[in-house]
Amino acid sequence: MYFRHVTLQQLRYIVAIADTSSFAQAAAASGVTQPTLSAMVRKLELELGITLFDRSTKPVNVTEFGDLVIARARQVLAQAESITQVIAEAQNSLSGPLRLGILPTIAPYLLPLFLGTFVTTYPELDLVIQELKTGEIATRLADGRLDLGILATPHEKVQDLQIESLFEEAFYAYAKTPPTKKYVLAEDIDPDELWVLEEGHCFGDQVLDLCALSRSSQTLQYVSGSIDTLKRLVEAQGGITVLPELALRSLSKKELHRTRPFAPPMPKRTISLVMRSDFVRCRVVEVLAKAVKESVK
Repeated sequence: MYFRHVTLQQLRYIVAIADTSSFAQAAAASGVTQPTLSAMVRKLELELGITLFDRSTKPVNVTEFGDLVIARARQVLAQAESITQVIAEAQNSLSGPLRLGILPTIAPYLLPLFLGTFVTTYPELDLVIQELKTGEIATRLADGRLDLGILATPHEKVQDLQIESLFEEAFYAYAKTPPTKKYVLAEDIDPDELWVLEEGHCFGDQVLDLCALSRSSQTLQYVSGSIDTLKRLVEAQGGITVLPELALRSLSKKELHRTRPFAPPMPKRTISLVMRSDFVRCRVVEVLAKAVKESVK
């Protein structure tokens, strides 16, 4: 089978439809009329000999063949975008879009430390930040929707990505009535009193691993993606939760009194910058990593 004419613009259109589940919204986001976008997509479908979208549904659904084509389209568009990135890197330029994914258990504690200074220092970088779970970051890095990710490593979902360690942070126990002893042992924690993040958050999984628990062993499971929410539940209902070290910086003196370190060797997580192996903007990686590392000293 020979394809005569598949354009990057057509690929951008079908990706926009997949992202919005709407021809009208995709056209608006692409800056064209809906008839123009629809005609270009239909022409591509005729060229490929398949149907990419089920137009009978609202919102529009991607067909099985469409999923395959759109996944490859994302990769092609990412590769095309890398051409300009290669030139920018050769010119030592720090400008253009930078799409960053970051874990919700890291973002509220890390971003305030470096973000203001970073955007002031590099005003020509158009930084777009999304809070996402590890699996979502890995998927979006792979298909080109993200450039970089900040998350906890190691993790099986990012083992094929390039990883640069930024810093380590320890875990701390947080209880309404803290233990009288100086250090907490994992076996001291009653699973019936442990508040932990919902499934899919790697920090919540790390906490369960630390305490040698399974999610099914918890008598009460509260679906939350927020460490701060768990902290408030501890204060109101009692029990115990686990905080990452950076979270301690925003605690009041009263709240700090409720924290206890774990006994040595203290459990920790490594926070890393992750990217595809073919990501070419080494200078951007360098300045972002430096900004993060300096902010947490």
